[in-house]
Amino acid sequence: MMIWTAEAEQRVRDGLAAGLSYLDLARQLGTTRGAIAGRARRLGIKTGPRRGPVKLPRGSAPIPLMKLKDDSCRYPVTASRFCGRMRTRGTSYCPEHARLCLRHPHARPYHTTSRPA
Repeated sequence: MMIWTAEAEQRVRDGLAAGLSYLDLARQLGTTRGAIAGRARRLGIKTGPRRGPVKLPRGSAPIPLMKLKDDSCRYPVTASRFCGRMRTRGTSYCPEHARLCLRHPHARPYHTTSRPA
């Protein structure tokens, strides 16, 4: 557990203002990413998402959940509206949103588990 000093809090403020990630700051301060995120929230620092605005493909408009069909893309565009384009078989997303959300099948796994022989 980290003891938060005024100096450490200022380093969090300055680092986030400079664009450092929670993980970068955690490594610098010798703590965890979650500790930095929690401290930033308690200090009232708003970092927000780092990705750009969600863009819909040309010619489509977001649709409400209740109007989605079985083959509609479920990518959330706003809190209550979704892409709605034809989804890719085997996924919940259209091709464009599948590229954003899904890992490449040959990508390294998130973690590996060893099994006894």
